[in-house]
Amino acid sequence: MTKRGVGVQKENPVCGHQWSFWIGALLGLLLLAAGGCRPTVVKKDAHDQSMLNRTPLPGAYLEGDEADIIQPGLQWMGRVDAGSSLTFANWRSADGTQRFCAVVLCAPEEDRLVLLPLGSDETPLMVLSDPARRREYEQHLTAIREEMKVGLASDALIAVSLKEAVAAKRLGPPLPPPQQVLAVAANFPSHLKQDLAINDPQVIASLRRTRPRVFLKYPPVFPLSGMSPAEEVTGIIGPFDPIRYPRTIHVPARDEKGRSVQVDTDVDYEAEIGMVIGRRLTWEDVEALSDQELYRTVIGYLLISDTKARNPQVVDRIISRGRPLPDEPGPYMTGDEKIDRQLGFWDKETCRWWSYAAGWGDFAGLGPFLVAAPSDGALPDRMMIAGRSYAREAIRGRPVPPGHVPDTLYLRQSVIVSSREGYPDRMLWSIPQIIRSTLAPDNALDFLPAPRELHPGDIISLGTPGGTVITAKSKRVVDWANALVFWWEPLDWHDAFFGGTKAMYLNPGDEVFFWAEDLGYQRHLLTPFDAPGQ
Repeated sequence: MTKRGVGVQKENPVCGHQWSFWIGALLGLLLLAAGGCRPTVVKKDAHDQSMLNRTPLPGAYLEGDEADIIQPGLQWMGRVDAGSSLTFANWRSADGTQRFCAVVLCAPEEDRLVLLPLGSDETPLMVLSDPARRREYEQHLTAIREEMKVGLASDALIAVSLKEAVAAKRLGPPLPPPQQVLAVAANFPSHLKQDLAINDPQVIASLRRTRPRVFLKYPPVFPLSGMSPAEEVTGIIGPFDPIRYPRTIHVPARDEKGRSVQVDTDVDYEAEIGMVIGRRLTWEDVEALSDQELYRTVIGYLLISDTKARNPQVVDRIISRGRPLPDEPGPYMTGDEKIDRQLGFWDKETCRWWSYAAGWGDFAGLGPFLVAAPSDGALPDRMMIAGRSYAREAIRGRPVPPGHVPDTLYLRQSVIVSSREGYPDRMLWSIPQIIRSTLAPDNALDFLPAPRELHPGDIISLGTPGGTVITAKSKRVVDWANALVFWWEPLDWHDAFFGGTKAMYLNPGDEVFFWAEDLGYQRHLLTPFDAPGQ
């Protein structure tokens, strides 16, 4: 396996010395255009300003002279009380044991967290999947809260300082490890516009009419034979655990000797909300279920950090530019060649590489809270933000962007996650569409060996709105540049895309901060590792 260095170009066998001047001029123009691929540090147009007028989000953190600085504090955990939905957490004891609990009280202003341990063999999935047991817990928690108001407390309760619980990472993933975590690609218009350079409303409308693009985030996918996950990769982490990732990652290209190529990993953040499936589902099941019945298969929602490596995605997109369109448009295509090429292909090979990019590290942070879905399973509108910091250059190995202070969290996404008709940035695809796409017999996940099924506790992450690090260049500019340097290979384009932008991505020592309304917040430290022979 060969490691690719940034900015390394191969000699061009078709151009002689007499053309060196013109080649240099063309490359200069290309690099000028490639500079447009440089990520915009702050994408103000991606922020939903209506969030400033909603509670419980403290508007002071999103306005004024320091509009892009986030001040983390307990208030972001939200308050869980008698008026909230049934909520669960995972309590990690000092001796390493874990216990699933119902949240009796989360009161940031009082620095209090009160938990009711479930039965020794009970999980939140069991409670939420059993309507009678769910009602029993709701009534029991109401009674406990009433007793607490008059100074009574059960010995069975875990009552701790919320601040200490967060600082000591005592809250883990709020449900048992799922068999699968899946995710939806390009599910929000703002992500298409702000991050992927797809601005045409007609293109976005055409994508909405196709099948949702679902990939696998956990367990890790191996795109090359002989690969196995590094020992360091656990995949699923808690809301305050470090994000560990490999320093290098494979891309879907080979060097001159046909060997697979590794490149420096460029890690990006995505804040998302995930839905938890409450029952086993097959294609035969979902074929027979109505939309309303499919909504009711969702038993809860939680916050997810959908971290990923961008390199395999970028190279796959570059390779797909030269591929011929299939004779018959598949379910992921519109049938309009111009639009389909702009959107990019979505087939088994692309899905495999995207799954690898999203799962080859501790990239799925879950929790801290699992909140019961409404009785109809529908997705409530939820505010959500993402922020990130830059570590000192001595730690991260790359400079901090000008005008930014090290170890300070800056706002990068400020959105409302919604499937509501009429909301400008509503999800492209509904929850029933996403479930059906995940299980359809001819979907792009068919590269996986096992038959497609969803299991109780499986999670489908609903996609990220705009404001991530990646900033693609418009198809028109890329096509123009490609015509000038037609001899460039995918890896040359990869180096041009990421060259000069690596400091903008997540680097060692950086932190990410995610928050979603009623679902708590996450904070993760970026920690690379070396994985020889991965």
